Amino acid sequence: MFRAASRLLSIYPKPDPEIILVETPSQLEKQIGVARVQTLQAVSEARAHVQGWIDRWIGIEHAVENRVKSIISPQESLTPGLLYVGIAALSGSIIARNRFLVTRLILPPTLLVLSANHFLPKTTTNLREYFASLEDTYFPTFSEKHEIAKAHSSMTWERIKEATASGREHINHGAVVLVDKTQEVTGLKIRETLGWGGEAKKRDTLDKGVEAAKEKVEKKVEEVKRIV
Repeated sequence: MFRAASRLLSIYPKPDPEIILVETPSQLEKQIGVARVQTLQAVSEARAHVQGWIDRWIGIEHAVENRVKSIISPQESLTPGLLYVGIAALSGSIIARNRFLVTRLILPPTLLVLSANHFLPKTTTNLREYFASLEDTYFPTFSEKHEIAKAHSSMTWERIKEATASGREHINHGAVVLVDKTQEVTGLKIRETLGWGGEAKKRDTLDKGVEAAKEKVEKKVEEVKRIV
């Protein structure tokens, strides 16, 4: 009897069964998700690449700015100096306009360099040293040849200066001899007229002093020989 009662239906309503919904994306949604992830990665890589180029450009700007500041001398004003240099170079091109081809090629840069050395000497020196450092770094062979050429040019210039000084001395000596002979023959006081009288007296005094010193030295040598 009890078993039959337990098999009877309950007087209370049964609870609703729990329904679980499983979200299953479609194939199209999967492809869209993959494409979105790839797009985000590509955008991120492109942004990083562009940022890297921007950083490099900023670094180049700072390097150029520092280099320009190191080349330009703070003691020199560029505003009139560059204007004068440009006018000199333009004048050279105008002057050589109707000249030979070699003159047209050489005169403007020559005036440019000379005017830059005159109006902006320190800046030009710094720029020349910078170009020399670039030459030593990237073209060492050419730099060696350049240094050899500079050494030969310097030696040639010194020889020219010595030859010029020697020639001037010979000319001056010849002029003095000619004036002395003319003065002896004519009796005219040409030295005093040319203002060479004081120099002649000084030279004569110096020669006499040298001769007196030589005589004293010779006497001392003879005395030492006698003692020995």
